[in-house]
Amino acid sequence: MNALELLEGDLEPVIYFPRADIGMAFLDRTEKVTHCPHKGDATHFSIVNKSSVTENAAWSYEDPVAAMAEIKGYVAFYRVDSVKVEQI
Repeated sequence: MNALELLEGDLEPVIYFPRADIGMAFLDRTEKVTHCPHKGDATHFSIVNKSSVTENAAWSYEDPVAAMAEIKGYVAFYRVDSVKVEQI
């Protein structure tokens, strides 16, 4: 797997996944955009399946700042009860 783990100060590590490694068919882009001065603007996605929707559960930097170019197009997930990220 080609996931990237980012450490940011005292925060929990964040794992960014290449889109080819996740089921993008279950992610619907939302209107939410957040800004990080170190990475740029992040677009958000909801996880949608037959039985539920987890709003704005993931984010991606479509055009990150130059210093963070390696995460361009990768997707990361918020730590919420309905989302489980595991290393296998």
